[in-house]
Amino acid sequence: ATGAEPPASSPPLSSASSPPVVTIGESGAMSAAERAFAARLSAADRRLVPGTVTDSAGAPSPALGVDPTTRRLLLAVDPDGWVADPVTWSAALRLHNALRLGGWRVVRIPTPWFESPEGETVLQDLAQIR
Repeated sequence: ATGAEPPASSPPLSSASSPPVVTIGESGAMSAAERAFAARLSAADRRLVPGTVTDSAGAPSPALGVDPTTRRLLLAVDPDGWVADPVTWSAALRLHNALRLGGWRVVRIPTPWFESPEGETVLQDLAQIR
């Protein structure tokens, strides 16, 4: 070894895994709260429609809103779940970063905001983005 190689435990600098895939159309995996927020979101901005994000392993996740024209992608995040399970948090961050690298503008919506004044503010602000 020359000392220039990364340690054996380091991940490779490039990955052969496929990028995440974003599809339009309501995801059956949405909870009732996610579905209600997505409907309000779509009513506020007709360009945003529900969809699905499929990661490189083939696991689907619901997208609250997808606008392929502006490449905006709104995803629900559960802050309590992230704090309780660092593996889930890390996997979500990797997915979100891969989406950003693929040219998507990812907006994370905390699940507690679905029925709150913050959520209403987000809906209004998102409808103003062009």
